Amino acid sequence: MKQRKDGFVDLYVSNLEGIRKKKAIVILNYIRENYKNVIESNKYNMPTFELNHTYIAFASQKNYFSFYTHERRVIKSLKHKIPTLTVGKGCVKFKDTEEIPEEILKQCIDRIFTEEPICTRCKIKNCNECSIH
Repeated sequence: MKQRKDGFVDLYVSNLEGIRKKKAIVILNYIRENYKNVIESNKYNMPTFELNHTYIAFASQKNYFSFYTHERRVIKSLKHKIPTLTVGKGCVKFKDTEEIPEEILKQCIDRIFTEEPICTRCKIKNCNECSIH
């Protein structure tokens, strides 16, 4: 892990409860165990993990737990696997009543961090020209 801001991520997760805490721990532990070069921060005031020009973040919202990434192909794939999920352009919203298999979350993380990111603006892999990613 390259960077931790004053234990922000650990404190954030420790303050969660129930299913939200379980989802956060699955994400956090998997990233820490498998992506040693990830940059961990509190960007956007939520736990954020950056690697290879892409990111994953999560947050506990009022009525759901959110998983954020700009990798829309992963969001589309997740929606296809679990049609009942609510998705936005850059996020997936998990209701507290929705049980998401850990393996699906881990597959999403792997796709985000191991596949070449595609620029959302120009649709080119690993674009270094555009500022929108």
